[in-house]
Amino acid sequence: MNRYIGITFGPITRTLGFTKSIRSIWAASYFFSHLAESVMRKYIDDGRTFFKPTITPMMREAKRHDTVGIFPDQYIFVADKDDNIASVRSHCDEALIVLAKKMAEALRKDVASCTNYLKENIKIYLVEYSMEGDEATVVNHIQNLLTSAEMRDVFSPHENTNLLARLFASDKDSLSKLFGVEVNKVTNLQEISYKNYVAFVSADGDNFSRTIAQSGKSECFADFSRALTTVVNIYGGQVIYQGGDDIAFYAPIYSPSLHTDLFGLIATIDDVFKSTVQDVVRPLGFHTSLSYGVAIAYEKHPMGETRQAAEELLGKAKKKEGKNAICWQMRKHSGQTSSGTMLKRYTNLHNACQELIAQSLKSMGDTDDETLFLHSLTFWLERQREALICILGGEQHKSMLDNFVANNFNEEGHVRHKEQMEAVKKVLLSHVEALHTPDEAVDYTCSILRYIELLLREEPQKGEKKNGK
Repeated sequence: MNRYIGITFGPITRTLGFTKSIRSIWAASYFFSHLAESVMRKYIDDGRTFFKPTITPMMREAKRHDTVGIFPDQYIFVADKDDNIASVRSHCDEALIVLAKKMAEALRKDVASCTNYLKENIKIYLVEYSMEGDEATVVNHIQNLLTSAEMRDVFSPHENTNLLARLFASDKDSLSKLFGVEVNKVTNLQEISYKNYVAFVSADGDNFSRTIAQSGKSECFADFSRALTTVVNIYGGQVIYQGGDDIAFYAPIYSPSLHTDLFGLIATIDDVFKSTVQDVVRPLGFHTSLSYGVAIAYEKHPMGETRQAAEELLGKAKKKEGKNAICWQMRKHSGQTSSGTMLKRYTNLHNACQELIAQSLKSMGDTDDETLFLHSLTFWLERQREALICILGGEQHKSMLDNFVANNFNEEGHVRHKEQMEAVKKVLLSHVEALHTPDEAVDYTCSILRYIELLLREEPQKGEKKNGK
């Protein structure tokens, strides 16, 4: 009977709540990766057998390769004869003391107070368990034990000055020295925003844990992680957290160099995931996918709030039947909001939505005022809402919709944009055929059109107030 050690680091979500800027969000996420490496380096170098995660060549190297934290928050390995709760706890305490010294230097505080603060506020949960069984059985059981431990979250017995919040808000030089990476690579939002707007994306794997544990193909997930960072960077975004199946990145809503938008980026990520993971594990009987929470906001909107919104949207996506969903929300500088849910398993509907966006973006750079057209189209759909719901709910909804559009959308400007109108009809019909909810079909289409309006809005001129309206 083998003995196993399980370790998890936290509380990540609560700690990320301390952040307000994009640099502080990055610093908070990298903090846990840095702590995890400090603890796990000993066991990796000593050759322990890890069941979770797959220890990649990059993780085995001591040098930093980029500014993405590559060490996740949970570990399960086969215990050596000298490994037990007491010895691992002692090693974790030593790592916290080393980190506290760096933290004290960055904040100009005494080491003792930083050490006490970290011990009270950073939770390193340990599990030691002896059992028989294959790798999948062991991982599943110890994961459940670690999850139970995490649910017993403990708060500090007294209110302290929030040293972590102060640390994450430190200048670039202090953070670079603390983590040993070049923080200047962490781009600010103004540099990557498109027409003053930026998106925060939280993603999570569907059925990842079971697939990793039972398929024996954990290396393919590491391949995906590496490819993901490359794809996001080429698009113009930046990954700020990548731990196991949890991913977080921010990106512009449109990439002029690639001529694709944010949802096009997500489609590319899904394609990479298919080639690196799905095509490998599906022949073995496993099904995996990615779900996303996407929050789009004005570049000066508090990024901490945008991050939290993305995580809440991801939570909604993970509750959808079958998952493989994108829940998104767009908040304009004026305060106007739009939102929607893309259920990727309905292939026809998802493709129709992508086609509508692509069709609309063909006019990028044209002199025609496409934004006015899109605005009038959205207004027309909303004005004809009751009639459209009635038509889409009928048995002959396709022919009735064709006739209705032909009779009510036949002015010269409308004819000029016939292809775009056909794309809108395809979204309406695909939604009804997939979900059988005519009212939601109209709302869904209008939300997509408002997103397209944001992409095509006129670029604010220099010297003008960027009001985002």
